[in-house]
Amino acid sequence: MKFTVLTCVQIIWAYIICFFPNLANSQQFELVKNTPIGAVTDGSRTAAFVDVNNDGFLDIFISNGPKGGQNNSLYLNNGKGNFTKVTNNPLVQDNAPSDGATWGDVDNDGDLDVYIVNWYGKPNLFYINDGKGHFTQITQGDIIQKGFSETASWGDFDNDGDLDLYVTNSSPNRTGQQNFFIQNNGDGRFSLNTQSIITQTKKDARSVNWVDYNNDGRLDIFVSHEDGSGNQLFKNTKTGFRAIKNDFQTKPTASMGSSWADYDNDGDLDLFVANFRTKALVFNNQGDGTFKEVEVGLARNGLSFGSTWGDIDNDGDLDLFVANATFSKNKVINFLYINDGHGKFTRDTTSVVATYKGNTFGAAFGDYDNDGDLDLVTANTFQSAEANTLYRNLGNKNHWVNISLKGTISNASAIGAKVRVKAMIEGKSVWQMREISSQPGYNCQNSLRVHFGLNVATKIDSLIIEWPLGGREVKTDLKVDQFYTFKESIPQNFVRANFTIKNDRHLQATTKAAIQLTNLSISHPKAKVYYSWDFDNDGVIDSREKNPTHTYTKPGVYTIRLMVSNGTQKNTIIRKNYVQIKKPGNLSNSGD
Repeated sequence: MKFTVLTCVQIIWAYIICFFPNLANSQQFELVKNTPIGAVTDGSRTAAFVDVNNDGFLDIFISNGPKGGQNNSLYLNNGKGNFTKVTNNPLVQDNAPSDGATWGDVDNDGDLDVYIVNWYGKPNLFYINDGKGHFTQITQGDIIQKGFSETASWGDFDNDGDLDLYVTNSSPNRTGQQNFFIQNNGDGRFSLNTQSIITQTKKDARSVNWVDYNNDGRLDIFVSHEDGSGNQLFKNTKTGFRAIKNDFQTKPTASMGSSWADYDNDGDLDLFVANFRTKALVFNNQGDGTFKEVEVGLARNGLSFGSTWGDIDNDGDLDLFVANATFSKNKVINFLYINDGHGKFTRDTTSVVATYKGNTFGAAFGDYDNDGDLDLVTANTFQSAEANTLYRNLGNKNHWVNISLKGTISNASAIGAKVRVKAMIEGKSVWQMREISSQPGYNCQNSLRVHFGLNVATKIDSLIIEWPLGGREVKTDLKVDQFYTFKESIPQNFVRANFTIKNDRHLQATTKAAIQLTNLSISHPKAKVYYSWDFDNDGVIDSREKNPTHTYTKPGVYTIRLMVSNGTQKNTIIRKNYVQIKKPGNLSNSGD
């Protein structure tokens, strides 16, 4: 028989953890004071940790949306533990009644763009990032829809390498409204899809998650409804989306939010549903496409909206933060649940995070000070405006790893990618998994950097990256307590055709104007690539240049065809009715 000798300190600490778990966790966070984030009282909705200027430090975005409208807020991280509020940027000058927001590299140029939704029938907002954190608003095209939008999420549903968009809508009179499904054409244009089954339901929808719940490499979609009609999961198949019936569809709850994560470390994504005036629900993924409602120790009743998962104590399992709010001036507290690693959660009632009284809609986890633990920002509001809050994680001695992914043939943000990490934790070989998401909960966006707590592990045995388009990369024997960046490898024979028109003026031109075509095709960097352009789709090759210039001599609407070949593989793209040519003097100033 083997005996272990414990010191008095170890015995006392073990006693504290066993009999006073809340006390052990009570000092996990501290409220950050003297910061511009808490200096104003806005009507805030969304909280997001995003690096808008690619300097390696996480900035903070907050959407604001009272009925009369209000500017949104962007706070730039100065790298020294504090932030500067941005005022001279179109992103923070809209004065609209904004609700949810979703960030992703929509044009695959290496920086994060944002889509912001508005309520009260106002047009939604779309901003393109120039790479330095300055944004240009896009005001035309199918991507600009209006209604009573709650939130939105980017995800590459068709695995074509660019991000598509889903927007949830509710209604002021509880009669329901159809949601928006907007597909990315890959050339800066978007198309509203009204035929898919995921747009046919007319309900009051709150939250949406793109999620690969069955590990088949295709993003499925989950929509939560606040009208008590039950929530919906749509499976993404080769022939389109298909509605999946399960327990969470039949529960008559007012669901305000939803969050997916592998809380039990078994390799698949489980579901948390945030409900209003009823108990939140957890559905455990059984690994065979079905789910089982489980009791994990959550509060009996909640007034819940946003929710988000994160390993706040770096012990190797995911904890849960739930944002609570009312539709009155009454103030409530938020929920912080600590995962015990065995499928149960303990509610922390003493932490500064869990004792704040107010109304919180959105929240986000991210390591803003780059010290290896997850910090928290919350968006607080209702009719009585409240200051937002930033909480710094005080950390502990547990190890960690932080991973950034850069897609090449997949979308540049690697949204939809899965990262799996194996390490020895307390004598056991433990796998953990994260899926990168642009909307992990209602009005919540965590940092797109992937964070793992590693407990006492002193090395990472294996790290597996499953890229959205199917590529799989394995790394072994990595150091802990590090920030890593991995870029997706382009397969040697891969080729994908794509192009756009530079300075397109809404794809209109005259018979005297030279059109500059910009090649967006992707291939292996060492491959010799051949280009074949057909500017009127008549079967005749008009140019073999990479980025040609062309002048049309006759008015009309033209379809452009591009074939790209690397000698062994070829790919063709046809953009139908892509450019409109008019006589000089007849060019319209309006968009499409």
